[in-house]
Amino acid sequence: MEEVQPLFNVPASVVFGKHSHYTRKPFAAEVLSGVLPRKNASLAEATEALLVRETNLHLIHQGDRSFWSEDPKAQMAGTSPYASKFFQGATIVPRTAWFVQIQFDRDLGFSPSTPYVKTDQRATDQAKEAYADLTMEGNIEKEFLYATLLSTDLLPFGFLQYRSVVLPIKPSNDPSSDTFLMVDLEMARKEGYSHLAKWLEVCEKEWKERRKEKAGKMTIYERLDHVHGLTQQHYRSRFKVVYPTSATNLCSAVVPNERINIRLGAQSINLRRYVVESKLYYYETENEKEAHFLSAFLNAPFVDEKIKPMQSRGLWGPRDIHKKIWELPIPAFDQSKSSHIELSQLGIHCAKKVSEILPSLDTVQITPGRIGRLRSEVRDRLRTELQQIDVVVGKIMRKQESSALV
Repeated sequence: MEEVQPLFNVPASVVFGKHSHYTRKPFAAEVLSGVLPRKNASLAEATEALLVRETNLHLIHQGDRSFWSEDPKAQMAGTSPYASKFFQGATIVPRTAWFVQIQFDRDLGFSPSTPYVKTDQRATDQAKEAYADLTMEGNIEKEFLYATLLSTDLLPFGFLQYRSVVLPIKPSNDPSSDTFLMVDLEMARKEGYSHLAKWLEVCEKEWKERRKEKAGKMTIYERLDHVHGLTQQHYRSRFKVVYPTSATNLCSAVVPNERINIRLGAQSINLRRYVVESKLYYYETENEKEAHFLSAFLNAPFVDEKIKPMQSRGLWGPRDIHKKIWELPIPAFDQSKSSHIELSQLGIHCAKKVSEILPSLDTVQITPGRIGRLRSEVRDRLRTELQQIDVVVGKIMRKQESSALV
């Protein structure tokens, strides 16, 4: 009854069954559609207003998931080896404590080693009630200024401006590892990071006061590094392939992991590295060709259509993506295969094209609703390239299926 209005804010269905009764497959079904004259309409009103289409439903198993489909060929054989290699980003919350904007005077500039920063107004506007009035400001050592992106900053093959964040992390001292190490208040004081120490002192105090009894269950550092979302990221990895945890349509981009130069007036400052936030999933790689191969795959309309039956749906349509995408047989990148190289080159071309058209896009005051329209506009401008990507992706997926069935 997904096409019945008004009904519920989510798709609805009814299943009839009898205990210990044999059921023939596929399952006989009726699809109802139409507009009811009012909410809570009577049976007579509904019978007159709704169309009924008889069909058959197939129970499709895709990896560890299942869904109903009228298409008996909806199932694809095999899963992706990338399932265990993509991770969710860090929970950088409360955002009013960490998301900042560098303050500067057009005449006097700012201190490049210890710039003065203040809570980003966008973080305040979107903050939960408990933290909406929390404003942080002060000088901070440049070593603790990083860059991040929210899901609403992501476009197909590109992204909007980086957001500045204060993060109490530094590269690990372990020569065999290139992950991050958390810096708490005690360590900041011990190692002479006086500005970070002042910042963390306020953060700890506000956390305890606003969380009350819950603060004893998890420190602000444990929240920031929940399930090692921060400290498992690698600061030397060259490329990060990212996609949103939730969106109506799947999209992806390659983010180079490098020092990010921010220009403010006549001066500039380098943010340390790009750190992935929790609204995005990421994969780290040293191989640029592999990165763009994956980005092209994740932007392919063919793949987006395949995950639609697995996405949960709400008032605004399909939403959650998470790791559903890896239930599909997306193969590991193999540069000896011409189709993989072709797809990678298409991804590189699209990334370059999006970076060129970004200045012409209206990116002012992006909202969740606006980002959807902006992504659609980007897809429209890449219509030819996406058609080419779909052809290559379809060819690769059919080969994967054939191999899995042998």
